[in-house]
Amino acid sequence: MIDSQFIDGEPQFDSGSFRDPAGRVFFANGRVFRSLSDVAGRNFESLNSAGCYDRLIAEGILLPTRSLKPDEAGPFAELDASMILEHEKIRHISYAYEWPFSLLKRAALAHLDLHISCLKDGFTLVDGNTYNVQFSGVSPKFIDTPSIVPHKEGEAWFGYAQFCEQFVAPLILSADIGVPFHPWLRGSPNGVPLEYVSKLLPLRKHFSFNRLVHIVLHNRMQKKYAAHGENVRADRRISRAMTKERLSSFLLSLRHLVDSMKIAQSGQTEWENYENLGHYGGADQQEKMAFVAHAVEQKSPDILWDIGCNTGQFAQIALAAGAKSVVGFDVDLGALDIAVERATQKSLNFLPLYFDALNPSPNQGWAERERSGIISRSSADMIVALAVIHHIVISGDIPLRQAIEWIVGRAKSGVIEFVTRDDPMVKRLLANREDHFDDYNVSAFEAYMSDHCEIVKRAVIQGGDRILYSFETKKAGPRHHG
Repeated sequence: MIDSQFIDGEPQFDSGSFRDPAGRVFFANGRVFRSLSDVAGRNFESLNSAGCYDRLIAEGILLPTRSLKPDEAGPFAELDASMILEHEKIRHISYAYEWPFSLLKRAALAHLDLHISCLKDGFTLVDGNTYNVQFSGVSPKFIDTPSIVPHKEGEAWFGYAQFCEQFVAPLILSADIGVPFHPWLRGSPNGVPLEYVSKLLPLRKHFSFNRLVHIVLHNRMQKKYAAHGENVRADRRISRAMTKERLSSFLLSLRHLVDSMKIAQSGQTEWENYENLGHYGGADQQEKMAFVAHAVEQKSPDILWDIGCNTGQFAQIALAAGAKSVVGFDVDLGALDIAVERATQKSLNFLPLYFDALNPSPNQGWAERERSGIISRSSADMIVALAVIHHIVISGDIPLRQAIEWIVGRAKSGVIEFVTRDDPMVKRLLANREDHFDDYNVSAFEAYMSDHCEIVKRAVIQGGDRILYSFETKKAGPRHHG
Protein backbone atom coordinates (compact mmCIF):
# COMPACT_ATOMS: atom_id res chain seq x y z
CA MET A 1 0.00 0.00 0.00
CA ILE A 2 1.01 3.60 -0.58
CA ASP A 3 1.21 5.69 2.56
CA SER A 4 0.00 9.28 2.63
CA GLN A 5 2.89 11.66 3.25
CA PHE A 6 3.41 15.40 3.03
CA ILE A 7 4.17 16.55 -0.50
CA ASP A 8 6.21 19.57 -1.47
CA GLY A 9 8.52 20.55 -4.31
CA GLU A 10 7.84 21.36 -7.94
CA PRO A 11 6.42 18.58 -10.15
CA GLN A 12 8.80 17.29 -12.82
CA PHE A 13 6.97 15.79 -15.80
CA ASP A 14 8.19 12.55 -17.31
CA SER A 15 9.61 13.33 -20.76
CA GLY A 16 8.02 10.20 -22.25
CA SER A 17 4.50 10.86 -20.97
CA PHE A 18 3.49 13.67 -23.34
CA ARG A 19 1.65 11.31 -25.72
CA ASP A 20 -1.13 10.77 -23.19
CA PRO A 21 -2.65 14.13 -22.24
CA ALA A 22 -5.38 12.27 -20.32
CA GLY A 23 -2.83 11.07 -17.78
CA ARG A 24 0.52 12.86 -17.61
CA VAL A 25 3.11 11.27 -15.30
CA PHE A 26 5.22 13.49 -13.06
CA PHE A 27 7.55 13.19 -10.08
CA ALA A 28 7.88 15.01 -6.77
CA ASN A 29 9.72 14.09 -3.57
CA GLY A 30 10.98 10.93 -5.25
CA ARG A 31 7.38 9.76 -5.69
CA VAL A 32 5.39 9.04 -8.87
CA PHE A 33 2.13 10.83 -9.69
CA ARG A 34 -0.28 11.15 -12.61
CA SER A 35 -2.60 14.03 -13.41
CA LEU A 36 -5.95 12.97 -14.91
CA SER A 37 -8.19 14.90 -17.30
CA ASP A 38 -11.93 15.15 -16.61
CA VAL A 39 -12.71 12.11 -18.75
CA ALA A 40 -9.86 10.06 -17.31
CA GLY A 41 -10.91 11.03 -13.79
CA ARG A 42 -14.48 9.87 -14.39
CA ASN A 43 -13.20 6.60 -15.87
CA PHE A 44 -11.03 5.97 -12.81
CA GLU A 45 -13.97 6.66 -10.48
CA SER A 46 -16.10 4.22 -12.49
CA LEU A 47 -13.35 1.58 -12.33
CA ASN A 48 -13.12 2.06 -8.58
CA SER A 49 -16.85 2.10 -7.85
CA ALA A 50 -17.40 -1.04 -9.95
CA GLY A 51 -14.95 -2.91 -7.72
CA CYS A 52 -12.78 -3.68 -10.75
CA TYR A 53 -9.83 -1.66 -9.48
CA ASP A 54 -9.65 -3.50 -6.13
CA ARG A 55 -9.99 -6.86 -7.89
CA LEU A 56 -7.17 -6.09 -10.34
CA ILE A 57 -4.93 -5.08 -7.44
CA ALA A 58 -5.83 -8.29 -5.58
CA GLU A 59 -5.04 -10.32 -8.71
CA GLY A 60 -1.57 -8.76 -8.71
CA ILE A 61 -1.86 -7.45 -12.28
CA LEU A 62 -2.37 -3.72 -11.72
CA LEU A 63 0.23 -1.50 -10.06
CA PRO A 64 -1.20 -0.19 -6.75
CA THR A 65 -2.45 3.37 -7.13
CA ARG A 66 -4.35 5.78 -4.91
CA SER A 67 -6.10 9.06 -5.55
CA LEU A 68 -4.86 12.04 -3.53
CA LYS A 69 -7.22 13.75 -1.15
CA PRO A 70 -7.92 17.44 -1.83
CA ASP A 71 -5.65 18.62 0.98
CA GLU A 72 -2.82 16.41 -0.34
CA ALA A 73 -3.21 17.57 -3.94
CA GLY A 74 -2.87 21.22 -2.99
CA PRO A 75 0.76 21.58 -4.17
CA PHE A 76 -0.34 20.50 -7.65
CA ALA A 77 -3.32 22.85 -8.02
CA GLU A 78 -1.70 24.64 -10.96
CA LEU A 79 -1.84 21.44 -13.01
CA ASP A 80 -5.59 21.95 -13.53
CA ALA A 81 -6.27 18.20 -13.19
CA SER A 82 -9.57 16.66 -12.20
CA MET A 83 -7.71 14.10 -10.09
CA ILE A 84 -4.15 13.31 -9.02
CA LEU A 85 -3.10 9.69 -8.63
CA GLU A 86 -0.03 8.37 -6.87
CA HIS A 87 1.49 5.16 -8.21
CA GLU A 88 3.59 2.69 -6.26
CA LYS A 89 7.15 3.31 -7.43
CA ILE A 90 8.88 0.79 -9.69
CA ARG A 91 12.50 0.34 -8.61
CA HIS A 92 13.92 0.05 -12.13
CA ILE A 93 12.12 1.03 -15.32
CA SER A 94 12.84 -1.35 -18.20
CA TYR A 95 11.68 -1.65 -21.78
CA ALA A 96 10.73 -4.57 -24.01
CA TYR A 97 14.00 -4.48 -25.96
CA GLU A 98 15.77 -5.24 -22.66
CA TRP A 99 13.56 -8.12 -21.58
CA PRO A 100 14.54 -11.73 -22.19
CA PHE A 101 11.98 -13.83 -24.06
CA SER A 102 10.35 -15.12 -20.89
CA LEU A 103 9.73 -11.61 -19.55
CA LEU A 104 8.21 -10.33 -22.82
CA LYS A 105 5.94 -13.38 -22.80
CA ARG A 106 4.94 -12.72 -19.18
CA ALA A 107 4.22 -9.09 -19.98
CA ALA A 108 2.03 -10.11 -22.94
CA LEU A 109 0.08 -12.62 -20.85
CA ALA A 110 -0.38 -10.08 -18.04
CA HIS A 111 -1.64 -7.50 -20.54
CA LEU A 112 -4.20 -9.96 -21.93
CA ASP A 113 -5.19 -11.26 -18.48
CA LEU A 114 -5.86 -7.72 -17.29
CA HIS A 115 -7.95 -6.99 -20.39
CA ILE A 116 -9.98 -10.19 -20.01
CA SER A 117 -10.47 -9.49 -16.31
CA CYS A 118 -11.58 -5.91 -17.00
CA LEU A 119 -14.25 -7.09 -19.43
CA LYS A 120 -15.99 -8.94 -16.60
CA ASP A 121 -16.89 -5.55 -15.14
CA GLY A 122 -17.51 -3.81 -18.45
CA PHE A 123 -14.09 -2.22 -19.03
CA THR A 124 -11.59 -2.51 -21.87
CA LEU A 125 -8.15 -1.22 -22.88
CA VAL A 126 -7.58 1.50 -25.44
CA ASP A 127 -4.14 0.28 -26.51
CA GLY A 128 -1.75 -2.69 -26.57
CA ASN A 129 1.51 -1.06 -25.55
CA THR A 130 4.55 -2.78 -24.04
CA TYR A 131 5.41 0.49 -22.29
CA ASN A 132 2.29 0.05 -20.14
CA VAL A 133 3.91 -2.94 -18.39
CA GLN A 134 6.78 -2.85 -15.91
CA PHE A 135 8.30 -5.46 -13.64
CA SER A 136 8.53 -5.79 -9.88
CA GLY A 137 11.18 -8.48 -9.70
CA VAL A 138 9.95 -10.81 -12.44
CA SER A 139 6.26 -10.08 -11.78
CA PRO A 140 4.63 -7.96 -14.51
CA LYS A 141 2.59 -4.94 -13.40
CA PHE A 142 0.26 -2.89 -15.59
CA ILE A 143 1.05 0.76 -14.85
CA ASP A 144 -1.20 2.82 -17.17
CA THR A 145 -4.49 3.08 -15.26
CA PRO A 146 -6.00 5.73 -17.62
CA SER A 147 -5.89 3.30 -20.55
CA ILE A 148 -8.61 1.23 -18.81
CA VAL A 149 -11.92 2.68 -20.03
CA PRO A 150 -15.59 1.62 -20.10
CA HIS A 151 -16.31 -0.89 -22.87
CA LYS A 152 -18.81 0.20 -25.51
CA GLU A 153 -20.77 -2.69 -26.97
CA GLY A 154 -19.75 -3.35 -30.57
CA GLU A 155 -16.65 -1.15 -30.46
CA ALA A 156 -13.35 -2.54 -31.74
CA TRP A 157 -10.24 -3.00 -29.67
CA PHE A 158 -8.21 -0.19 -31.13
CA GLY A 159 -4.99 -1.53 -29.57
CA TYR A 160 -5.10 -4.83 -31.45
CA ALA A 161 -2.54 -3.99 -34.14
CA GLN A 162 -0.28 -2.37 -31.58
CA PHE A 163 -0.41 -5.46 -29.37
CA CYS A 164 0.42 -7.74 -32.30
CA GLU A 165 3.34 -5.58 -33.41
CA GLN A 166 4.80 -4.94 -29.95
CA PHE A 167 4.14 -8.31 -28.28
CA VAL A 168 3.11 -11.09 -30.67
CA ALA A 169 5.42 -10.36 -33.61
CA PRO A 170 8.61 -10.08 -31.49
CA LEU A 171 7.77 -13.29 -29.63
CA ILE A 172 7.20 -15.10 -32.92
CA LEU A 173 10.56 -13.86 -34.20
CA SER A 174 12.30 -15.67 -31.35
CA ALA A 175 9.97 -18.65 -30.92
CA ASP A 176 9.29 -19.61 -34.55
CA ILE A 177 12.19 -18.11 -36.47
CA GLY A 178 15.00 -18.23 -33.90
CA VAL A 179 15.86 -14.54 -34.30
CA PRO A 180 16.29 -12.44 -31.13
CA PHE A 181 13.73 -9.62 -31.13
CA HIS A 182 15.89 -7.12 -29.21
CA PRO A 183 17.59 -5.39 -32.18
CA TRP A 184 14.21 -5.14 -33.94
CA LEU A 185 12.41 -3.53 -31.00
CA ARG A 186 15.34 -1.29 -30.18
CA GLY A 187 15.49 -0.09 -33.77
CA SER A 188 11.71 0.19 -34.05
CA PRO A 189 10.29 0.99 -30.60
CA ASN A 190 6.73 1.01 -31.96
CA GLY A 191 6.96 -2.68 -32.76
CA VAL A 192 7.81 -5.13 -35.54
CA PRO A 193 5.66 -4.66 -38.67
CA LEU A 194 3.49 -7.70 -39.30
CA GLU A 195 4.57 -7.68 -42.93
CA TYR A 196 8.14 -8.56 -41.97
CA VAL A 197 7.15 -11.37 -39.64
CA SER A 198 4.65 -12.75 -42.14
CA LYS A 199 7.41 -12.97 -44.78
CA LEU A 200 9.85 -14.66 -42.39
CA LEU A 201 7.37 -17.07 -40.81
CA PRO A 202 8.02 -20.67 -41.93
CA LEU A 203 5.29 -21.93 -44.25
CA ARG A 204 4.29 -24.72 -41.87
CA LYS A 205 3.49 -22.09 -39.21
CA HIS A 206 0.90 -20.54 -41.56
CA PHE A 207 -1.27 -23.57 -40.80
CA SER A 208 -1.41 -22.64 -37.13
CA PHE A 209 -4.88 -21.09 -36.79
CA ASN A 210 -3.90 -18.33 -34.35
CA ARG A 211 -0.76 -17.41 -36.28
CA LEU A 212 -2.82 -17.36 -39.47
CA VAL A 213 -5.41 -15.03 -37.93
CA HIS A 214 -3.26 -12.67 -35.87
CA ILE A 215 -0.21 -12.41 -38.17
CA VAL A 216 -0.81 -13.56 -41.75
CA LEU A 217 -4.45 -12.52 -42.28
CA HIS A 218 -4.04 -9.47 -40.07
CA ASN A 219 -1.16 -8.35 -42.28
CA ARG A 220 -3.21 -8.94 -45.43
CA MET A 221 -6.08 -6.89 -44.04
CA GLN A 222 -3.73 -4.03 -43.20
CA LYS A 223 -2.31 -4.05 -46.74
CA LYS A 224 -5.76 -4.33 -48.29
CA TYR A 225 -7.20 -1.27 -46.61
CA ALA A 226 -3.97 0.68 -47.09
CA ALA A 227 -4.14 -0.07 -50.84
CA HIS A 228 -7.77 1.08 -50.99
CA GLY A 229 -6.76 4.34 -49.39
CA GLU A 230 -9.41 4.00 -46.70
CA ASN A 231 -8.85 5.99 -43.58
CA VAL A 232 -9.74 3.04 -41.38
CA ARG A 233 -7.19 0.84 -39.65
CA ALA A 234 -7.36 -2.85 -40.39
CA ASP A 235 -7.44 -3.78 -36.72
CA ARG A 236 -10.70 -1.85 -36.38
CA ARG A 237 -12.18 -3.79 -39.32
CA ILE A 238 -10.99 -7.14 -38.01
CA SER A 239 -12.31 -6.60 -34.48
CA ARG A 240 -15.41 -4.55 -35.36
CA ALA A 241 -18.87 -5.35 -33.98
CA MET A 242 -17.23 -6.75 -30.88
CA THR A 243 -19.64 -7.65 -28.13
CA LYS A 244 -18.07 -8.14 -24.75
CA GLU A 245 -18.31 -11.91 -25.18
CA ARG A 246 -16.78 -11.87 -28.66
CA LEU A 247 -13.94 -9.63 -27.53
CA SER A 248 -13.25 -11.93 -24.59
CA SER A 249 -13.06 -14.94 -26.92
CA PHE A 250 -10.84 -12.97 -29.30
CA LEU A 251 -8.46 -12.13 -26.44
CA LEU A 252 -8.44 -15.73 -25.29
CA SER A 253 -7.31 -16.84 -28.76
CA LEU A 254 -4.46 -14.32 -28.55
CA ARG A 255 -3.63 -15.59 -25.09
CA HIS A 256 -3.51 -19.18 -26.33
CA LEU A 257 -1.09 -18.14 -29.08
CA VAL A 258 1.22 -16.29 -26.68
CA ASP A 259 1.09 -19.02 -24.05
CA SER A 260 1.99 -21.70 -26.60
CA MET A 261 5.18 -19.97 -27.71
CA LYS A 262 8.52 -21.29 -26.51
CA ILE A 263 11.97 -19.97 -27.29
CA ALA A 264 13.67 -21.71 -30.20
CA GLN A 265 16.60 -23.75 -28.90
CA SER A 266 19.72 -23.60 -31.06
CA GLY A 267 21.98 -25.49 -28.67
CA GLN A 268 23.77 -24.54 -25.46
CA THR A 269 24.58 -20.83 -25.31
CA GLU A 270 28.08 -19.87 -24.28
CA TRP A 271 27.44 -18.72 -20.72
CA GLU A 272 24.05 -20.09 -19.65
CA ASN A 273 25.68 -23.01 -17.85
CA TYR A 274 28.70 -21.01 -16.73
CA GLU A 275 28.28 -21.58 -13.02
CA ASN A 276 28.41 -25.34 -13.55
CA LEU A 277 31.39 -25.44 -15.90
CA GLY A 278 33.99 -25.84 -13.18
CA HIS A 279 35.94 -22.58 -13.62
CA TYR A 280 36.39 -22.63 -9.84
CA GLY A 281 37.16 -25.46 -7.50
CA GLY A 282 34.78 -25.99 -4.59
CA ALA A 283 36.87 -23.99 -2.11
CA ASP A 284 37.45 -21.14 -4.57
CA GLN A 285 33.76 -20.91 -5.40
CA GLN A 286 32.82 -20.86 -1.73
CA GLU A 287 35.39 -18.13 -1.08
CA LYS A 288 34.01 -16.05 -3.91
CA MET A 289 30.46 -16.44 -2.63
CA ALA A 290 31.51 -15.54 0.91
CA PHE A 291 33.44 -12.48 -0.33
CA VAL A 292 30.40 -11.11 -2.16
CA ALA A 293 28.05 -11.91 0.72
CA HIS A 294 30.31 -10.13 3.24
CA ALA A 295 30.56 -7.01 1.04
CA VAL A 296 26.79 -6.85 0.63
CA GLU A 297 26.19 -7.40 4.35
CA GLN A 298 28.27 -4.31 5.12
CA LYS A 299 26.06 -2.07 2.93
CA SER A 300 22.56 -3.64 2.78
CA PRO A 301 21.89 -1.81 -0.51
CA ASP A 302 18.38 -0.92 -1.57
CA ILE A 303 19.25 -1.55 -5.24
CA LEU A 304 22.22 -3.66 -6.33
CA TRP A 305 23.29 -4.00 -9.94
CA ASP A 306 24.84 -7.30 -10.99
CA ILE A 307 26.78 -6.64 -14.20
CA GLY A 308 27.25 -9.98 -15.95
CA CYS A 309 24.61 -11.67 -13.78
CA ASN A 310 24.57 -14.86 -15.87
CA THR A 311 21.94 -17.22 -14.38
CA GLY A 312 21.52 -15.20 -11.19
CA GLN A 313 23.58 -17.20 -8.73
CA PHE A 314 25.27 -14.16 -7.18
CA ALA A 315 22.10 -12.09 -7.33
CA GLN A 316 20.55 -14.74 -5.11
CA ILE A 317 23.55 -14.57 -2.76
CA ALA A 318 23.34 -10.76 -2.60
CA LEU A 319 19.64 -10.87 -1.72
CA ALA A 320 20.28 -13.42 1.01
CA ALA A 321 23.04 -11.15 2.36
CA GLY A 322 20.76 -8.13 2.72
CA ALA A 323 20.26 -6.46 -0.67
CA LYS A 324 16.65 -5.32 -0.99
CA SER A 325 16.54 -5.79 -4.75
CA VAL A 326 18.86 -6.76 -7.59
CA VAL A 327 18.80 -5.74 -11.24
CA GLY A 328 20.92 -8.14 -13.28
CA PHE A 329 22.47 -7.36 -16.65
CA ASP A 330 23.82 -9.84 -19.17
CA VAL A 331 24.23 -10.28 -22.91
CA ASP A 332 23.44 -14.01 -22.94
CA LEU A 333 19.72 -14.52 -23.56
CA GLY A 334 19.76 -18.19 -22.63
CA ALA A 335 21.33 -17.42 -19.26
CA LEU A 336 18.81 -14.64 -18.66
CA ASP A 337 15.83 -16.92 -19.18
CA ILE A 338 17.35 -19.33 -16.65
CA ALA A 339 17.80 -16.38 -14.29
CA VAL A 340 14.12 -15.50 -14.69
CA GLU A 341 13.20 -19.06 -13.78
CA ARG A 342 15.51 -18.93 -10.75
CA ALA A 343 13.89 -15.69 -9.59
CA THR A 344 10.44 -17.23 -10.03
CA GLN A 345 11.11 -20.49 -8.25
CA LYS A 346 12.89 -18.85 -5.31
CA SER A 347 10.66 -15.73 -5.13
CA LEU A 348 13.63 -13.40 -5.54
CA ASN A 349 13.33 -9.63 -5.93
CA PHE A 350 15.57 -9.91 -8.96
CA LEU A 351 15.06 -8.48 -12.45
CA PRO A 352 17.35 -9.97 -15.16
CA LEU A 353 17.73 -7.74 -18.24
CA TYR A 354 19.46 -7.97 -21.61
CA PHE A 355 22.40 -5.57 -21.60
CA ASP A 356 25.47 -5.14 -23.77
CA ALA A 357 27.99 -3.00 -21.88
CA LEU A 358 29.65 -2.11 -25.19
CA ASN A 359 26.38 -0.85 -26.67
CA PRO A 360 23.75 -0.21 -23.98
CA SER A 361 20.24 1.03 -24.71
CA PRO A 362 20.54 4.71 -25.66
CA ASN A 363 18.19 7.66 -25.29
CA GLN A 364 15.46 7.18 -27.87
CA GLY A 365 12.23 8.58 -29.24
CA TRP A 366 11.14 12.15 -29.71
CA ALA A 367 14.00 14.63 -29.21
CA GLU A 368 16.01 11.67 -27.80
CA ARG A 369 14.18 12.21 -24.51
CA GLU A 370 11.13 9.96 -24.74
CA ARG A 371 12.97 6.83 -23.52
CA SER A 372 16.08 7.23 -21.39
CA GLY A 373 19.13 5.04 -21.81
CA ILE A 374 19.34 2.04 -19.52
CA ILE A 375 22.14 3.43 -17.34
CA SER A 376 20.63 6.89 -16.86
CA ARG A 377 17.16 5.52 -16.07
CA SER A 378 17.95 4.68 -12.46
CA SER A 379 20.92 4.33 -10.16
CA ALA A 380 22.38 1.66 -7.92
CA ASP A 381 23.55 1.77 -4.33
CA MET A 382 26.01 -1.05 -4.97
CA ILE A 383 27.43 -2.90 -7.96
CA VAL A 384 28.83 -6.39 -8.46
CA ALA A 385 30.91 -7.03 -11.60
CA LEU A 386 32.29 -10.57 -11.62
CA ALA A 387 34.14 -12.07 -14.60
CA VAL A 388 33.30 -9.00 -16.69
CA ILE A 389 36.35 -6.75 -16.95
CA HIS A 390 38.34 -9.03 -19.30
CA HIS A 391 35.42 -9.28 -21.73
CA ILE A 392 35.02 -5.50 -21.84
CA VAL A 393 38.74 -4.85 -22.25
CA ILE A 394 39.90 -7.72 -24.47
CA SER A 395 36.76 -8.70 -26.38
CA GLY A 396 35.47 -5.16 -26.57
CA ASP A 397 38.83 -3.48 -27.06
CA ILE A 398 38.04 -0.90 -24.37
CA PRO A 399 41.01 0.65 -22.48
CA LEU A 400 41.35 -0.82 -19.01
CA ARG A 401 41.32 2.61 -17.39
CA GLN A 402 38.01 3.49 -19.04
CA ALA A 403 36.44 0.13 -18.19
CA ILE A 404 37.29 0.55 -14.51
CA GLU A 405 36.05 4.13 -14.45
CA TRP A 406 32.75 3.06 -16.00
CA ILE A 407 32.15 0.17 -13.60
CA VAL A 408 33.08 1.88 -10.34
CA GLY A 409 31.20 4.99 -11.45
CA ARG A 410 27.88 3.15 -11.37
CA ALA A 411 27.60 3.00 -7.57
CA LYS A 412 29.16 4.20 -4.33
CA SER A 413 30.45 0.74 -3.45
CA GLY A 414 30.79 -2.69 -4.94
CA VAL A 415 32.75 -5.80 -5.80
CA ILE A 416 34.83 -6.20 -8.95
CA GLU A 417 36.83 -9.20 -10.15
CA PHE A 418 40.08 -8.96 -12.06
CA VAL A 419 40.93 -11.99 -14.21
CA THR A 420 44.67 -12.19 -14.84
CA ARG A 421 46.52 -13.23 -17.98
CA ASP A 422 47.17 -16.67 -16.46
CA ASP A 423 43.47 -17.50 -16.43
CA PRO A 424 42.35 -19.95 -19.17
CA MET A 425 39.55 -17.63 -20.26
CA VAL A 426 41.91 -14.69 -20.84
CA LYS A 427 44.31 -16.94 -22.75
CA ARG A 428 41.39 -18.04 -24.91
CA LEU A 429 40.36 -14.45 -25.61
CA LEU A 430 43.92 -13.49 -26.56
CA ALA A 431 44.60 -16.59 -28.65
CA ASN A 432 43.38 -15.26 -31.98
CA ARG A 433 44.13 -11.58 -31.79
CA GLU A 434 47.00 -9.16 -31.41
CA ASP A 435 47.90 -8.55 -27.80
CA HIS A 436 48.19 -4.79 -27.49
CA PHE A 437 46.87 -4.70 -23.93
CA ASP A 438 50.14 -3.65 -22.32
CA ASP A 439 48.52 -2.40 -19.12
CA TYR A 440 46.33 -5.45 -18.60
CA ASN A 441 48.02 -6.49 -15.35
CA VAL A 442 47.34 -6.37 -11.62
CA SER A 443 49.50 -3.36 -10.82
CA ALA A 444 47.88 -1.19 -13.49
CA PHE A 445 44.42 -2.42 -12.50
CA GLU A 446 44.97 -1.45 -8.86
CA ALA A 447 46.49 1.89 -9.83
CA TYR A 448 43.49 2.76 -11.99
CA MET A 449 41.16 1.61 -9.24
CA SER A 450 42.89 3.95 -6.80
CA ASP A 451 42.10 6.89 -9.10
CA HIS A 452 38.40 6.50 -8.38
CA CYS A 453 37.89 4.44 -5.27
CA GLU A 454 39.33 3.01 -2.09
CA ILE A 455 40.05 -0.72 -2.15
CA VAL A 456 38.44 -2.02 1.04
CA LYS A 457 39.32 -5.68 0.75
CA ARG A 458 41.30 -7.90 -1.62
CA ALA A 459 41.21 -11.68 -2.04
CA VAL A 460 43.22 -13.90 -4.41
CA ILE A 461 41.44 -17.03 -5.60
CA GLN A 462 41.99 -19.87 -8.07
CA GLY A 463 45.73 -20.04 -7.50
CA GLY A 464 46.19 -16.33 -8.19
CA ASP A 465 44.44 -16.30 -11.59
CA ARG A 466 41.56 -14.19 -10.27
CA ILE A 467 41.43 -11.43 -7.68
CA LEU A 468 38.37 -10.02 -5.94
CA TYR A 469 38.15 -6.43 -4.72
CA SER A 470 35.54 -4.68 -2.66
CA PHE A 471 35.62 -0.91 -3.03
CA GLU A 472 34.10 2.40 -2.03
CA THR A 473 34.19 5.38 -4.35
CA LYS A 474 36.02 8.55 -3.41
CA LYS A 475 34.34 11.87 -2.82
CA ALA A 476 37.34 13.83 -4.09
CA GLY A 477 38.40 13.96 -7.74
CA PRO A 478 40.68 11.26 -9.17
CA ARG A 479 44.43 11.32 -9.21
CA HIS A 480 46.16 10.88 -12.55
CA HIS A 481 49.07 8.56 -13.19
CA GLY A 482 51.71 9.44 -15.73
